[in-house]
This record gives sequence, C-alpha cells and structure tokens, in this order.
Amino acid sequence: MIINPILTPPPADDSAWPTRAVLGEELWLTDHPPDRLAAINAVNSAALIATILPASKNNKSLTILGAAISMALTLVSWNLYADYYDQHHTNNH
Repeated sequence: MIINPILTPPPADDSAWPTRAVLGEELWLTDHPPDRLAAINAVNSAALIATILPASKNNKSLTILGAAISMALTLVSWNLYADYYDQHHTNNH
C-alpha cells in the first residue's frame, strides 16, 4: 500500500475506461449505496471462494469456469464503476 502510489502515479486524465472504473470505485466506496454493485461484488467474491476448492484439487475445468465467471463479473463491475464515475464526478476542467 505504501509503494503503490510511487509505482502507479495518478493518471494524466480520466479519459481511459479503466481509470474511470478505479476512480468510480473510489467514489462508490465513499458513498457505498446498497445497489447492484454491492450484489455483483458479493457474487464475485463467492465465485472466487468457490474456485479455490477445485483449484486445490487440480480440477482445471471448474477452476477455469470459476475464474471466467469471476473475470466476467469483474468487467461488469468495472463498467458500472466507470458509469458511476461519469454520473457522479464533478468535472473541474
């Protein structure tokens, strides 16, 4: 946590989708409204936890399936965070 700001300085602008997703997540966390993002994050966490057992037993098919579900949910949440940022960020330009 201490070295992260050094390795990843603030972006020059917020035009990139991943940047808006991260900034949107930060905004969302300060408000943390009980919405579909919270539900998606809960399901994503459950998918990751459910993937641990097949991975520990070298079940490649279930591990890949769990990882794919988790990645899909991560991308959905990133899109929602970027939308949240676009809707709630006050642009000072």
